[in-house]
Amino acid sequence: MRPEESVLAPDRIDNLRSRQKRFDGISYEHPTAFWFGVVITSLGVLLQLPAFYEARSMDYHLAGMPVTAEMVVGMVLLVIGVGATAYGHLAAKVARP
Repeated sequence: MRPEESVLAPDRIDNLRSRQKRFDGISYEHPTAFWFGVVITSLGVLLQLPAFYEARSMDYHLAGMPVTAEMVVGMVLLVIGVGATAYGHLAAKVARP
């Protein structure tokens, strides 16, 4: 192999540098979307906890219980939050020319 073949193109080097992990080993393509998703998912779980606690007399089985507004909002927040978290963690940033 010739020495000039071992050198990477400048745009390839920039791409590699942009994908390097941070010093703590964690790197996200879209950190704002990731943390937004984490917060929204947590809120969705918290909104469902009262209904879960009310089901303690039924061994925590929610089948047959009425679906409250908090449960519906919590489920919607869970879906949005998991989607945002997955996007923030997995989606690659689009390279701008």
